[in-house]
Amino acid sequence: MKVYADLPELLGQNGEHAVPIKVWLYPLVKLNSSAAKLHRNIASELIRAVESVIEALNITDMKCDDLLEDTVAKTFSTFHDRVQDFQKFCSEYKQDFMKKLGSLLPEIRGGQSDISAMNELIEAHEKSPFNTKGLEQWITKKEKESMQVKALLKQLHELGAEVTDDVDKYLLDLDVEIVVAFAFTCLQYTDLLLGNQEIYLKNPSENTVGHVPQDKSWTSNELMCMKNNLKVFKELITSNKSQNTKFIVQNLPQTSNDDCSCILMYECSEAVRFVPPSKPKCPNLESVTDSSITVELSPPCAATLERKLLYKMKQETNWNEQPVNQDMVTLMDLKEGTDYEIKCGALGKLDYLVESDAITVKTKSLRDLVSTKGESTRKVTVDMGITKDNSQGHHDQRLQAVGPGTVERTTEKAKESDNVRHKRDQQQQSKSEQLQEEEQTLVEKMKKRVKKKQSEMKMEEEQVTELKRYFKMYKEIISAKDAEIARINEKLKNGDEVIQHKDTLLKDVYELLSEKETQLKKKETDLTENAQTMQMMSAALEKNETELEQAQTELNKTTKYLKDTEQHIEEKNTQLENMDKLLSEKETQLKNTDKELETSNNKLETLGQELQDKKRQLQEMMIVLEQQKTELIEKNKLLEEKERLERETQLMERDKQLQEEDKLLTENPQTLEHEGAQIKQGEGEDEDDALT
Repeated sequence: MKVYADLPELLGQNGEHAVPIKVWLYPLVKLNSSAAKLHRNIASELIRAVESVIEALNITDMKCDDLLEDTVAKTFSTFHDRVQDFQKFCSEYKQDFMKKLGSLLPEIRGGQSDISAMNELIEAHEKSPFNTKGLEQWITKKEKESMQVKALLKQLHELGAEVTDDVDKYLLDLDVEIVVAFAFTCLQYTDLLLGNQEIYLKNPSENTVGHVPQDKSWTSNELMCMKNNLKVFKELITSNKSQNTKFIVQNLPQTSNDDCSCILMYECSEAVRFVPPSKPKCPNLESVTDSSITVELSPPCAATLERKLLYKMKQETNWNEQPVNQDMVTLMDLKEGTDYEIKCGALGKLDYLVESDAITVKTKSLRDLVSTKGESTRKVTVDMGITKDNSQGHHDQRLQAVGPGTVERTTEKAKESDNVRHKRDQQQQSKSEQLQEEEQTLVEKMKKRVKKKQSEMKMEEEQVTELKRYFKMYKEIISAKDAEIARINEKLKNGDEVIQHKDTLLKDVYELLSEKETQLKKKETDLTENAQTMQMMSAALEKNETELEQAQTELNKTTKYLKDTEQHIEEKNTQLENMDKLLSEKETQLKNTDKELETSNNKLETLGQELQDKKRQLQEMMIVLEQQKTELIEKNKLLEEKERLERETQLMERDKQLQEEDKLLTENPQTLEHEGAQIKQGEGEDEDDALT
């Protein structure tokens, strides 16, 4: 068959090696009767069983690839190695199974072995640890684990915890004092199926492993434990904002007593399991007055380092704290007649606080206290009256019962009883006076407290007015800030347009990727169709032995086509990898553009500040220039006045000179003409000077 397939290629591309020779296939049986001949068909049920085995192995290989590309496998090396070992064992078993099948098929068709060998091969597969049911159970369990751990990792990543297995780099860091780790202890357990598969591949003939017990998936209690640990870990991160504390996520081997996850705290390079304090009971109310409440607390648990009593008014939001040193605690300086909410808090390691349910207690008012005091005094007076009446009645009875011989004795006893009564009356009167004094003191206290409350109300009104004024000021400041923010938003719009352009480019790339995926899906459909044609070809081989040669040639062609398609798929995969690289480059470009935008925004802010400073400087320069202008104008006015005065003085002197010269001319008429010419010349020069 190989020679028959290679002959057309030996002729050359243009037929330069062609020779007019006919070549055809000829049955070997006609040449030699002892040659192998096909005379047995295989049942379609066996063919379907073999196809289902191969298909199950192919599906497991594809699902293992998906699991290896998931975030859990990329994050935790143990999960990745376990899936990779499972995939490797399945591929080795598939190669062994295909070799056995390839040697069995021609022997069965040639009559050298019985069809029962095929049944034995399938039965051995079902008894092996690579049976279809076991593979499906293992894959579904791993997919479920990956999904659950991925959900937890997403929440931990959002909280800011770093996933790492190298704890030493934080323990040796001088800036880190405490390391808190959320540890997964459910990913490094012993896998029974992988161990049985490895043993089976080493000695497949000696091992006839039956049903392998699968490891059970996580129970609801284990999942609730993981959820509670995640809640505690989140509260630790939110409550502890110190930069000296580092929160990480790591993977640790599971012991017999561990749950699926736990929280570890590294103290002196040793991991200690963090146990939060248990929720305390509600505080028990012991006594209530107008300004105090006494409460009894339950004893603390072993994980509690400190207890706190939290209380507040019912309408308030902020809780007040009071440290607790004993079980009986009294809250002092409370307002009368107000509702208070009280609860207990247990503080553990890392300042982790667990609070109890709150109880509401109302303090007593002074009116209630006065009413209770009045009732007590009334009871005392009533008791006094009853004792007097009883004593008189008894005295009368005694007098009636006493005879004449015993009158003196009874009188003495009566005197003694009267003295006792008198003493009791004095004591009761003193008690009533004390009660009246206490009532007066309570009334005075009431008046003082009313005055205090009035003064407090006045102070609160003044504070409200001040708050209103501050509120107006804040409104004005906020309006100015809003205007600045609007300007900044206008500047940022240009950056948003650039980002939108980048987004359009990314969308185009994603569309190309989707087109490539559709092409791959088409290729997969073609492969399925080719598989169907293979089935049709096998059926045709069973029906017609004479058409076996043509079917084999078609099979070779289809195998070549499959190889070509595989090469084409590999090329497409390389193209997809290149596209992924381009996408990563685009993402880096986007990140760079974001950084450039941030730097440009910072530059714009600095430029705005510089412009404001320059505007201030220009305003100051303008003020200085205006002052200089006013000074120059005043100086010009002074200069003009000086020039005018000098001209007037010069004119006065000229007039005097002219008068003197007129006198001289009248005396000497001969020199008149000569001096007149000189005067004209002098006047012309004066006019030139005036023009200048």
